[in-house]
Amino acid sequence: MNSKDNKSDPYDNSTNNSVVTMNANAVTSETQTSNSSDNAASSKNTQFPDNKQMPGNAPGSIGGFDMDADESCVLTINGGTVTINADGDGIDSNGYFYINGGTVYVEGPESNGNSALDYGISATITGGYFLSTGYSGMAQSFNSDSTQCSYMLTLSSNTSGTTTVTLTDADGKVLLSHETSKSYNSIIVSCPELEVGSTYTLTAGDTSQSITPTSTVN
Repeated sequence: MNSKDNKSDPYDNSTNNSVVTMNANAVTSETQTSNSSDNAASSKNTQFPDNKQMPGNAPGSIGGFDMDADESCVLTINGGTVTINADGDGIDSNGYFYINGGTVYVEGPESNGNSALDYGISATITGGYFLSTGYSGMAQSFNSDSTQCSYMLTLSSNTSGTTTVTLTDADGKVLLSHETSKSYNSIIVSCPELEVGSTYTLTAGDTSQSITPTSTVN
């Protein structure tokens, strides 16, 4: 998260060059003081205890506009590492979510009632590394105004036990990898190396699938 001379900036809702680990519902954006309980990464103008703001989420269909959408809610991640283990929505913005850099891992809820990535207006990725797992019932991915490629894969069945999600390129180089003990049937990946027209392997536990992005958002 950004800090300016160790003072809180009520208009700065970004993360930069930090390591953040959250449990429960993760990052939210409404207007409340939170110690990262309920929604983990949410954009309700959440004030975190280290005097840094971190907002972000709202439900809806893929790329849809939510009834609770609020254009004043913005969650931006510019760098650092954010790891979220959420019982409710993971990244959760009632307005906009932007990721321009850094590394984000989201272990979403084990139910179809919430999602790993949830926003009211749009989610845009222009850089960084993103890997989320969750259920497909209310799954949202990034919007078409993103300049970095992303891919959402729905599995034919739920995983069980501890599994590792890994994205590798055609040469077998690992681009993204994260271990989770939670079940899931939906995966979203994005990284600078993910390019339209190239083929990759996405592995979830013992299951591997070849993926070839055909557009920036898949």
